[in-house]
Amino acid sequence: MFARAYFPNITKVVKYHRIGNVSYISASFSSSLNTQTNSPRISPDHKAKSEFRLDQKLCDPSLLHFSKEFEASEYAQYKDGLFVAPDFITPEEHEILVQSIEKKLRRYCRSGYSVGHFDHRIDNYREFSCSSWLPMNRMENATGNNPPKKNRGFKFISVLKIKMKNTTFKYHRISCYDDLSMGCVIIKLINKFARKRPFFRPEKSWTWLSPHILDLNAGGTIKAHVDNPNYSGLYVGGLCLLSTAVSTFRHVSDPKISCNVLLRPRTLYFFSNKLRYDFTHEITSNPTQRQWDGKELPLARRISIMFRVKP
Repeated sequence: MFARAYFPNITKVVKYHRIGNVSYISASFSSSLNTQTNSPRISPDHKAKSEFRLDQKLCDPSLLHFSKEFEASEYAQYKDGLFVAPDFITPEEHEILVQSIEKKLRRYCRSGYSVGHFDHRIDNYREFSCSSWLPMNRMENATGNNPPKKNRGFKFISVLKIKMKNTTFKYHRISCYDDLSMGCVIIKLINKFARKRPFFRPEKSWTWLSPHILDLNAGGTIKAHVDNPNYSGLYVGGLCLLSTAVSTFRHVSDPKISCNVLLRPRTLYFFSNKLRYDFTHEITSNPTQRQWDGKELPLARRISIMFRVKP
């Protein structure tokens, strides 16, 4: 939900992994990341080119609360710019991803949680981008000595479930398992989009950027902001881990035109169109906003894996 300003210069490194009688090939990418603090303006031309439609049949409406002002406004016709799918991954996949991310956080964020961000949008957080967690076209499998086949994917999560039953298997100590398990989730995400047309309008030129991890400590906040379209393409979304949060969308000119979204662990969300360009979004620690059906949600640590395509 929080689009970052990273532009990776990618260098490819091919690795081979073997589990039992099955060999896996993956492409990892090292990158040098640059950040920009200036926020370019959002032009009308960019808005027109960026619009697409989400299939609401795949979305759980019980996780969306629209204000009366929203329902009465012109934006009521743009509800399909917001997509929320609960239980997108299994509890086992959730635990595998959390273990993988914890390992990366220990490596890349040794100084702990940061108080404030350079663009003043988030506080009490840790973050990193991982270029080895790349989508299907950059992480494919092969059996034996055969080369990878396009669009095959691999059943690595199932292999991990079997391996984890063995007490001698230390998943968190084997880095290739981290990257491959994350690759499985991204493949699952892309495959779902491809099968459910017109879930996303496909484009030949699209390229997924490296997944970006945001670890928000208990009491941390994402302040109201509009994502910069120059830092990501048509698709902006994320996968929620660890705890439940409420994300609030508010119209930039009339805050009463709003929408609350319940983001439970294992939930996948995406947004675009008017809800992206004409609305701010935020995740706050304010108790009055951290409520759902009249019940206050406890403050807890939250991790999100953010997915973006190249602009």
